[in-house]
Amino acid sequence: RKLDHLQQVLAGPILFEIDAPEGVVARRRPESCGESSGWLGRGVRFSGRCIDGWVQLARSRESQVSDDLVGAWVEFTDQLVACCLRIEVHRRFAEAAEVAWEGLRAESAGAHIRYKLQSQHG
Repeated sequence: RKLDHLQQVLAGPILFEIDAPEGVVARRRPESCGESSGWLGRGVRFSGRCIDGWVQLARSRESQVSDDLVGAWVEFTDQLVACCLRIEVHRRFAEAAEVAWEGLRAESAGAHIRYKLQSQHG
């Protein structure tokens, strides 16, 4: 349900990337055993709106899915990564890190990220 809350905060569709090694099935209706509309492979990016644990595919310029899949449904699992929540560390320093956050525009220079260092060995 956190995803439904995120959808309420964001104005438009959310961009996702598929992290499942075997990909995911797009369905005609939001039903686990529903008829398949197609297959989306690992690494494919698509835009969609979140409704009750499902993502309905939407049109967007970032989407890598064909037009015939627009309107199809993908079940939300931990195999879908919301790109707007992904943070990448570009450089690390003793007391700071340079990061890129897809969900944050460069103009938002006043934004701050709090982080905590964790040891990889314990």
